[in-house]
Amino acid sequence: MAIEDSKHAIYELQGLERGSLRIGASTNPGMYLIPQIIARFKLRHPKIEVHLGIRDTKRVEEGVIRNEYDFGFVGGHLLGDQVDVLPWMTDQLLLVVAPTHRLARKKAVKPEDLRQEKFILRELGSATRATIVSNLKRSNLTVDTVMEMENPESVKKAIQSALGIAFISKYAVDNELKARSLVAVRVRGLDISRELKIVYRKDKHVSRAAQTFISMAQIN
Repeated sequence: MAIEDSKHAIYELQGLERGSLRIGASTNPGMYLIPQIIARFKLRHPKIEVHLGIRDTKRVEEGVIRNEYDFGFVGGHLLGDQVDVLPWMTDQLLLVVAPTHRLARKKAVKPEDLRQEKFILRELGSATRATIVSNLKRSNLTVDTVMEMENPESVKKAIQSALGIAFISKYAVDNELKARSLVAVRVRGLDISRELKIVYRKDKHVSRAAQTFISMAQIN
């Protein structure tokens, strides 16, 4: 730990001219939000190497605690108090169906209308899954899960293949909704949103490059 912090201190003396960042991100931020921020960061600081690891929220937090990542972007805070947490963005989880699905023709549905549907969920350890399950429980709604998938792209393909329906991050389905290859359905009384967060190890020195990247992300 001391050796790593010493390296970062040397990099700071050199300003933002050289160095590296190791960033962890859970699936939705990592696939749909962070690449754009990295591109902007690299335009301003081309000599800083940026490494992005995409994992589920639990594994990103574990990586931050083990010092594998300088900081992480996650869809929830699942672990203990070894990390500090900064609020980042609000993400809405939309109920998404195929255009041919019976619910696609409705302006809005009631939670009980979902009881007979087949649901596709993300894997255990996913903050998206944890948020969906907790919100459904508060609505006294138990759904029939037909499959679990490790990334939103697979979930979208399964929906388009009429294998089921799912709640998905609005950032993951923006293009599909515009193209009408998927349809978002409003569920009365069920507004599922979660705060995306930035996490970093409490006792870790945050380099100038890391501070700059985080500040850039917060402007996004």
